[in-house]
Amino acid sequence: MVAAVSRAQATRVTDLCIRLSILVAAIVNIVPVVGLLSRKHVARGYDVRLEDPNLVVLMRHRALLFGLLGSFLAYAAFVPALHGLAFAGGLVSMLGFGALGLAERDRLSRRMWKLLGADLIATAVLLLGLALHWAR
Repeated sequence: MVAAVSRAQATRVTDLCIRLSILVAAIVNIVPVVGLLSRKHVARGYDVRLEDPNLVVLMRHRALLFGLLGSFLAYAAFVPALHGLAFAGGLVSMLGFGALGLAERDRLSRRMWKLLGADLIATAVLLLGLALHWAR
């Protein structure tokens, strides 16, 4: 009986860790949604000057897409059947941003390096969650 309780508790802890890892990625992806509010919010978030209206539209659309991904991740964290898709979507987005950032590493601002660092931490958390997911 004790072993069964311990196993059940371990399963609950594992499930919680998996959900939390996906939620960390959700939060990181939802934060840029503030860019939808205005050009100023986007510029402040990335510490860039946005003078070209075409670039403003692209950056605000980027904020919208992050909101979609972050919302999906938040929802998927509580739907075990969607965990695999959540891990895939979160990792593709974050690793893609990392790869693009490293390709321009000599020209990035301090703010961009901070954003890359946040994504790197969230990626590590997501990978830990994925490892737990696969180990189940």
